[in-house]
Parts: sequence; C-alpha cells; structure tokens
Amino acid sequence: MALRLVRISARLPWMLLAAVCVLAIVRRAVSLVQVFAFGADYPANLYTEAISLAIAALLALSLALLAPPLAAMHDGQESARRAHQSQQNLLHREHRLLEQQAALLRLAMTPELFSNAHLSALEELAATASRCLEVERVSVWLYNHDRSAIQCALLYERGKGKSAGATTLYAKDYPRYFAALAQARAIATDDAESDPRTSEFRDSYLRPLGITSMLDAPIRADGRVIGILCHEHVGRPRVWSTEEQGFAGSLADLAALMFSAQERRRAEEERRGVERKLLETQRLEGMGLIAGGVAHDFNNLLTVILGSATLALADLEPDSPLRASLANVESAARKAAQLSRQLLAYSGKGPVVVEHLDWNEVVREMADLLQVTLSKKMRLSLDLAPALPAVSCDASQIRQVVMNLVLNAAESIGDREGSVLLRTAAMDLDPQEAAALTLPAPPGRYAVLSVLDTGPGLAPEVLPRIFDPFYSTKGIGRGLGLAAVAGIARAHRGGVRVRNRSGGGAEFSVFLPAAPVAAPPRPGKPAAPAPGRGELILVADDEEKLLHLAADILRRAGYRVLTAADGREAVAVFRRVGSEIQLVVLDLTMPGVSGGDVFLEIQRLAPDTRILVSSGYTEQSASHLFASRGFAGFVQKPYNAEELVRAVGLALPAAART
Repeated sequence: MALRLVRISARLPWMLLAAVCVLAIVRRAVSLVQVFAFGADYPANLYTEAISLAIAALLALSLALLAPPLAAMHDGQESARRAHQSQQNLLHREHRLLEQQAALLRLAMTPELFSNAHLSALEELAATASRCLEVERVSVWLYNHDRSAIQCALLYERGKGKSAGATTLYAKDYPRYFAALAQARAIATDDAESDPRTSEFRDSYLRPLGITSMLDAPIRADGRVIGILCHEHVGRPRVWSTEEQGFAGSLADLAALMFSAQERRRAEEERRGVERKLLETQRLEGMGLIAGGVAHDFNNLLTVILGSATLALADLEPDSPLRASLANVESAARKAAQLSRQLLAYSGKGPVVVEHLDWNEVVREMADLLQVTLSKKMRLSLDLAPALPAVSCDASQIRQVVMNLVLNAAESIGDREGSVLLRTAAMDLDPQEAAALTLPAPPGRYAVLSVLDTGPGLAPEVLPRIFDPFYSTKGIGRGLGLAAVAGIARAHRGGVRVRNRSGGGAEFSVFLPAAPVAAPPRPGKPAAPAPGRGELILVADDEEKLLHLAADILRRAGYRVLTAADGREAVAVFRRVGSEIQLVVLDLTMPGVSGGDVFLEIQRLAPDTRILVSSGYTEQSASHLFASRGFAGFVQKPYNAEELVRAVGLALPAAART
C-alpha cells in the first residue's frame, strides 16, 4: 500500500509522509514478531506499540484512500495550466497576426510608398519587418541589369537603423541559392549553415555576421524576380512559422508594388521627356521653316538691291558723287545678307561647304581674333583635347559657332570681371545620352566644343526659348547668335547641350559628328571664266525685278538671254527654242510649276541641257534634289553681278566656250 502511495503520489510531501508511515509500521511489526515468534520479553509499552501500529496502519490506509482524488486534483491543475498556456500562446499569436496585419495596412497607406520618396518607404518597410518578426537584420537586395548578381540596396539593423548597402553577391558564386530564388515563394531555413540552399554563404557571410536562420522572400514584378527581402536571425537557430513566412511574403509584395510604381513613374517621366523633346523639335523645325522662308524672300530682294547697286557702280564715272551713296547701299545690302545667312543657318539651310577640319585649329584661330574684341576685364583661356577627331563641316559656319558662343558668354558677363573657357573633347554618346541633350542628336562619336563662362547663369524660364530667333535677355544684339548655333548644329547632324555650372555661370556645348579618318581633298579655287560669246541662256525666276536684273547682268557680260516669269513659261520657252539654249538659270522655288518640276521636264525633253540652280537655300538642297548629269552648278542668293557671271561661266559646257 505504501509503495502504491509512492507510485500514485507525484509530490515530495506525500512521498515523505508515506515513507514515515511505512517505517512506523515496519518498526512496530518487527517488535511484535520478536515477542510472539521468538519469545522475547514483552516491552513495557507493548500496548502502546500495538496502538501505534494500528494508528500507522490506519494512517497509511487513509493516505491510500486520499491518493486518487489528490492525484486527480493534481492532474486537473496540470491540465488547467496547460490550457492556460495554450490560450496565452493563442492570444500571443493572434496579437502578432493583428500587429502584422496592422503593419501591412499602415505600410500600404504610406504616401511615400508610391512617391519619389520611395527610399524612406523602403526603410520603413525594413524597420517594420525587423520589429514584427523580431529579427536582427533586414535587407533589400536587387538584381543588376543582366541578372548576374544581386546588390544590397538597403540594410536595416535593429538598434542601429538604416545603413547603405554595398555588398554584391554573384550568381556564379552561389548557384544553388539563385536557383532556389527563382523557384520558391520564400526560402525559410532554421539552420542556414546546413541548408543546401544557403550553405554556400557559410564562410563568407553567415559566420562572420553570426547569422543562424534566414527567411528570404523574393520580390516579384511583372512575372519575374527583381530582388529579395531578406530577414536574418542572429543567435540560437529559429524555426519560422507559416504565419511568419506569409508575412514576409506580403512585405515582399509591398516592396514589389513600390518598385513597380517607381518603374512606371520613371517610364512616364521618360515618355513625357521624349514628348517634350519631340514638341520642342517640332517647334524649332516650324520656326526654322518660317525663318528659312523669310530669309529666302529676303534674299530675292537683296539680290535685286545688291545686283542693281553693282551695275550702277559699274556705269558711274570714277568721280561721280553718287558712287559713295551706291557703295553704302551695297555695303548695307551685304550686311543684310549676313543677317539672312544667320536666319538660314538657324533653319538648317544655310550654305555649306563641307571639308575635314581640326576643331582645335579653328578654336585657336578664333581665340586670337576674339581676344582683341573682348573687354580687358575678361580673360579668354583654352583647354584643348590633344587627340580630337576631325569633323566634316563648313569652316565658315564653325567659325560662326565659336564667335557666337564666345560673344554670348561675354555679353552674359557684361562689364564685370570674368573669364571664358573654350574646351574641346571627344565623346561617345549612347542613345540615352544623345536624347538628353538640349537639342538631341543621333548616338555616336562626337567632337565637342564647350564654352564656359563665369556669368550669372541661365534662369529656368530662359532655357525653353534660348534658341528662338530674335529672343534675347540682354537688351543688345538681335537674338540670332544662339539661333544660328542651333541651326548649324542641326545642319551638321549634331546637337547642343546647355546647362548651368555648379560654381556659377553657364556652359554651352556643341556636338559635331566625328569625321572618317580619311579627309577628302579640298577643292581648289576656280579660275575666272572668260566673258560671254553670245551663248543663249534661259533665266527663269518668279521675282520680276530679280529676273530683269539677272538678264541685264548676263547681257552686259556678253550673253544672249531669254526670260521666263514662272515655271510654266520656262517649259514653254524651252519647248520652243530648247535646241538653241546652252544653259538654263533656274530659280529653285517658284509658285505653280516649281523649279524642281521644270528641271525634270527639261531633262526629259533634252537630257544634255545644263542647268544652273539659283536659290536662297543651300547648294546641298539643290544637289540632293537634282543629282543628275544636267545639274551644272549652284549660285547662292543674294548674289552680285560678278558672282552670277562667274557661276554662269563655270556652268556652261566646255564646247560652248571654244
């Protein structure tokens, strides 16, 4: 019975009490056995011993009877304790789930999550993960462009806060981990050193940082993994619950939404930038067409003025009092022609004589000339690249670019002391860099001229209109200098970049495409043609005064002349006497039947007829339109008598000159 009490009772006091009862019963039982079995002397307290034995037996019996209810009561208490513990665990779990859900809701409602302040939202996300999952380290890793590595974009350490990530992990070094990332919803490992998916990090990452357990949730956007939200536990190994893995996945989904919003915002900004560039290009092209049209009509008038002045001067006696006045008219007409050329340069249709040039040589030449014209308070310095590629361009236009940019810088500095730096460099532009220029250009290799000044810089409202013709903020000049620079750059398939310098002042950079290594030979200056010998020339131009002027000039030079006031009349005249005509001087732009149509019709009627094209636009425009054997040359408007006679003499066939 005592043994039963010892077995049933699970508490030390009951065991001790049972042991006392057993010892008391044994002691008295031994005494009685000695008396009755072995004839020992009766002890003086025999009855007392017998009573004690009975009491001990009754006490042992009582304990045996009380043991089951006491054991049941103990089991009940233990069950109640376990139930209470389970309830506490459940409440704690529910509390953590509620905390996680509240954290997710709070993060989802964070304005910075979908704004430009996404880095602060990412930091808040990492801090939330560290707090809710009770992990020491939370980091965000992003794939590089070719997905060959992941780089730490953000590291949050509990107690230390955010720190910039600089670690890069390459797929070739950790192939099993990268393969697991592409397949699993999350990588949860309680023993990171022994798990095959993460054991590759043992010596280089896990042990140095004391990381024992990892929970990595891939960040997926547009159906592919773009990064990882990594939770790293430091200390004893930890088993990640299903709820914790789900919470980590939800955080990764929020990070994916943030990065997707960032990418959409970047794409939208890029699209708007392209639209702005396109609209600006269209606006400049429209203004270029207007400027080119105005310059063309202006050139027709200037041709009449300049040619008439030239003829009048030729007719005057050397001592005539009118000679000075006519010389002033001729000089003013030439200055007006210079303005017209700037308008044509802005429109990209200025006259171009392409040759290979060393831009450094042009800059040195112009610097010596410009230094004399600049204020003594202004210092002009050069920083020229030693191995600058040549450019295929028009030398006069490139000189105009250098002059306009330096004068613009000088006007920006004004009467203050300052400096202007001319810098050249070779640069390779990728598509993104080429499109980012103020005036975009195709991607490729460029020779770059930059003019840097120490003036006040450019106000934001000035930049959108800086290349507009006649726009100026200085109150001096005509506002055509930078417009001409833009047009010349466009005509040479180049670009322009305008920006403020960090230390003050502005920087204008002109990008011209690098030329092939081999330079084409420069054309020699043509010899002066012999005077006319009665050759028959057809002159077609819709400007009546210009038509009569050209006919008068050619008749004075010894030619016979037929005139046509428009394209239709020119074709009719040629059909009537085309076999006698040895040269056609043809205006390129005429209403109705255009100069191009007349050219093609004459070529159809008499393919060997030589045609000299006259226009206020460029020779390149004409030669591209009429690339055939009939194209005999080009004369740029406005021209004087000498220039027209020279062009006609060079255009006539050799047989007609003998």
